[in-house]
Amino acid sequence: MQIAPCPLEVVGGADDGESVYPFYSLHVANLIEVFDAVPQMLWTTIDGQFSLEGKIDGDDAWITFHQAPFEDEEPRDVLDPKGGIRPKQPPEE
Repeated sequence: MQIAPCPLEVVGGADDGESVYPFYSLHVANLIEVFDAVPQMLWTTIDGQFSLEGKIDGDDAWITFHQAPFEDEEPRDVLDPKGGIRPKQPPEE
């Protein structure tokens, strides 16, 4: 499984129309408890990835957290400096 933040589109202000992504934190101790035993963990700074590999309920499991959104992923939400994050409106016809 691969997990990455979703991009947001800025609406309004000097950065209107730009894509950004939110920062996030990961509490590793809670995640480790999901595995049957302590998983192998790897943090790769060159790629901005943190991976865990082990077994969950006896099945092989591999989880990678990416620092940035996947390439070519389009924003589904917008960041409005005046109103926070909200769903992006579909284009008007």
